Amino acid sequence: VCVGDGVDPHSPCYQIFPLRRATAHKLSIMIPHPSFRVAVALLGIHSVHAEFNFEVGNRIHERVSVFMKTPTNILFQIARYRDNQGFSHGMHAPDRDAFFRFNDALMETYPEFQSIYYGLEDGMFAGHGFNNKIANYREPGHSGYSIDSNGIAEGDMQKHYTSCVNATSGGPLPCDLAVGGKYTECVNDCDIEKCADQDSQRDCAAMGDLERAACEASIKWCPSYTIKEATDDMRRGYLVRSTYCINSEGIPSQAPGEIAKKGTDELGSCYFSDGVTLVDRKIEGDYAVCGGGVCNNTFEGAYISRDYDPRWREWYITTKALQKPNWSPPYPFFSSQEIGITFSLPIYNMLDDGRDVFDGVLAVDYTFTDLSNFLRTNYQNSSTVVAIFEQEAPHYIVATSTGSTGVKLVLKNDEEVPCPDPSSSDCKAARVPAAELAENEMDTVIRNAFLRQQAEQFPQARLISSRSDNVDTLFASEMKSFSIFDQSSKLEWQVMITTSVETEDADTIVVGDSLFGVLIATASLGVVVCAVLVGLLIKNRAERPVITSDWRFLGAFVVSCSLLNLSCFAFLGPNTDELCLLRMWLVHFFFVLALSLLFVKTYRMYTLVGSNTFRRVTMSHARTARLAIPFVLLQTLILLIFTFVDPSKSTE
Repeated sequence: VCVGDGVDPHSPCYQIFPLRRATAHKLSIMIPHPSFRVAVALLGIHSVHAEFNFEVGNRIHERVSVFMKTPTNILFQIARYRDNQGFSHGMHAPDRDAFFRFNDALMETYPEFQSIYYGLEDGMFAGHGFNNKIANYREPGHSGYSIDSNGIAEGDMQKHYTSCVNATSGGPLPCDLAVGGKYTECVNDCDIEKCADQDSQRDCAAMGDLERAACEASIKWCPSYTIKEATDDMRRGYLVRSTYCINSEGIPSQAPGEIAKKGTDELGSCYFSDGVTLVDRKIEGDYAVCGGGVCNNTFEGAYISRDYDPRWREWYITTKALQKPNWSPPYPFFSSQEIGITFSLPIYNMLDDGRDVFDGVLAVDYTFTDLSNFLRTNYQNSSTVVAIFEQEAPHYIVATSTGSTGVKLVLKNDEEVPCPDPSSSDCKAARVPAAELAENEMDTVIRNAFLRQQAEQFPQARLISSRSDNVDTLFASEMKSFSIFDQSSKLEWQVMITTSVETEDADTIVVGDSLFGVLIATASLGVVVCAVLVGLLIKNRAERPVITSDWRFLGAFVVSCSLLNLSCFAFLGPNTDELCLLRMWLVHFFFVLALSLLFVKTYRMYTLVGSNTFRRVTMSHARTARLAIPFVLLQTLILLIFTFVDPSKSTE
């Protein structure tokens, strides 16, 4: 053992876990006298792997726990920094560049973050992310403003209507809202009302003083507005969300030779999508980002325009409805073909009267790249294969050690058909269930182990064997659960660790085995001895010692022992479910039958001659025989219960 926690794959040291051998099973063979047994101890190779797998499972579970805590910790730190007046305007529009500087440092520190962003109740949106070093920003305000026949927007919205750009040529475009496009509209001038979450909707007035105070403190207040869709009876415009080039500080920029690029320290220039036209946009106006004045840098470096309002996006709507931090279900990214997940956190402003007013949502898109890299780095070239998949059917893949992403590109209108052209807009990214994983050769190990585990209903900390296609290798797998479960989120995953194991066939007794002849000879000898004893009892049944000992019960006992010896022959041959069940019945039933006869015979002798009283005691043969029946019936009941509840089966 060296210094290190054994969790971080980048640590110079790892925890070394000892492997211990252990005896796995004992095969017991009954021969003539019931109290005498020959036990064959089999060395359980898979017990070594069971302990090894247990440690691997613990290590991966710890890694997943750390992995899932990282985005929650980061967003809580941002929220705390905001609450401590780290942003002078509460992360509203004038704080755009301050947030971008802060956010860029986080994105550089945590490359597994696909994007860190936030949206506010006034419609503002800001964030970095995705596969290139970019920034996204939307001015606060409501889309859906009217446009007259001359192309003039109502009120002071003209500055927004003319801020869209052609992503290819860089020419100006009007920001026309498409029919069916969504926009928000204030209700009662967006006055605040109780939010829709369960805590805020409780009736606090009917509670006691202490309980009422706690209830009122948990109430959240939300601005009142509705989400509508544009119709064809009026021309409307939208507030653009622009995508920007950024400099080395994460701030939107279009200065030649100062633009940051992902994956390199070299700086370049900002171009439109034609790769030739430099972005050079200077639009002057009294935008919110200017902080109350007029500026011309609101759209510097903006080269893509999009109709996007955070308030009608699913991540925002869900968090507003819950008023609690929450995880989205995992989903695929089309561009990178990676699995990701979103963590969202509500943020608030406090009024002078102490009421918490919902102000917006902080969110992080988190890919499983770091988790997949950890699995690949530690297990890709080992005999251990690891897969993490969702517990809920159809058990989508989360991460694997084989290098498979668990994402496939398919046609939007038919997910069974692979995408012929990844650049086509007719395609989408779809997740892959564990039962269908087939990106490389080792995925068959995961698939077959999963199917075997599924058939056994994913038992925890129990080894299940499987074989890979066209490979004469036995694999053992075990499961370990991981879950994040609270009032607002439910993530339940299964970690499956699969290891190739050595096989041992010494638990079968077939022709050619050293025990084959020994078992036949021993069991046969027991039958012969019992037969001789029965013969002697019959021959000498008129002798006084035999009469006194009651030869009928003694004979029944010896016959039961003979049947017990014959049951040993059931241990010959390969293991099958039927033969395993037969062995259980024969050995246990005949053992109890013999023991019950011996017990009642001994009990009768004690009753007749062992009593200290002077009264006459009698016990007939029929009564003695009836005393043995409960033992046999009880054993039969026990065997029936095990037959239907937990039958003995052949297990590889």
